[in-house]
Amino acid sequence: MDWSTSSRRPINLIESEMSSYFADWSMQSELRPGGGVAPDPILLHGARTMTVSRTRVTRTVDPRRTDATGVGLRYGVCTTLEQVVAAWELVYRCYLRAGMITSNHAGVHTLRRLVAPRTVVINGAIDRLTVSTLTACLDDPAGLPADELFADEVNALRRAGRVPFELGLFADRRERLFRSIDAMLELSRFAVYFGLSSGATDALMTSSPEQVTVLNHLFGFEPIGSARPDPRLNGRPVVLVRLDWQAQIKTDPPFGGLAYFQDRAIGTDHFADRFNFDPAALAGSSLAQFAGPTT
Repeated sequence: MDWSTSSRRPINLIESEMSSYFADWSMQSELRPGGGVAPDPILLHGARTMTVSRTRVTRTVDPRRTDATGVGLRYGVCTTLEQVVAAWELVYRCYLRAGMITSNHAGVHTLRRLVAPRTVVINGAIDRLTVSTLTACLDDPAGLPADELFADEVNALRRAGRVPFELGLFADRRERLFRSIDAMLELSRFAVYFGLSSGATDALMTSSPEQVTVLNHLFGFEPIGSARPDPRLNGRPVVLVRLDWQAQIKTDPPFGGLAYFQDRAIGTDHFADRFNFDPAALAGSSLAQFAGPTT
């Protein structure tokens, strides 16, 4: 699509807005003084922080990793235990550096509710190096991670006939947040279509209060419920935000992120081979401690 002739908000305008938003953030280098990649990436607050880029958004020829352009980051669904572990190890290092969690022997950060077949883990990688990641989870009787803090709000959606799903655990190892809007868009594109192709209607995220405006401007997420401390993040305040896909894609002009998604739809078949968290596969792995009943 030629954004300059579209009625939609051009992506370079969105990048400019978000770059200004993040201009005062303190950045840490991912590079060692002598070169090479440092063992710890910078923090991106789960699905609670977004990143921006001054370059054009990556456009994948085919949404599947195997048919990606082969240049730079390739985005796709994690299909093996090793890929999932690498993604959640990245999240662990990001959160630990920021003081949001305490260390654990596994070196992995996830939630027990996510270690289940209803989950998809998406990553962006250069060769075998995981650079960015996002996780999405469908609703079922065990509930969503958001239920732990926002049960009333999530249950109200269910009673209204809505089918929620949740996005979270976003992390990116790159030095500067403004370099990564392509990652957030691509990872979110996979996550949103995972939910929609599974029959869900509303995407949920728990966001830091400072990020609500950004999530609204780019994707149309709207807050539901008040901010409250999250004990899973050492008491940091979070807000539940909701994307009503069918309502927000009808706005004129559409939100830039949703317009990007619509131009690059992903079918159900792309998620068929995702890692299914089979207990036998988890046995003996660093994820074994997270498997089991959620209540």
